Amino acid sequence: MKTSDLENLSALEMFICDELLAGKIPKEIAFNLGIGSATVRVRLSRIYKKLDVTDKKSLIAELNRRMVEMRRGR
Repeated sequence: MKTSDLENLSALEMFICDELLAGKIPKEIAFNLGIGSATVRVRLSRIYKKLDVTDKKSLIAELNRRMVEMRRGR
């Protein structure tokens, strides 16, 4: 994942990523946003496609990896 990949995410998609990193499940994210869990699942599918990952586990791993790189100044 490149920085430009993250820049392609909408504010809502970034929020969903942040919530996943905080350990929230899609149902909780949906409740907190006041939207349906199906909407969160659709957004997750779009995030997977934009960041070239296949599932939630690989998304979280990639986001964590990217955060480590950012902290190291890469």
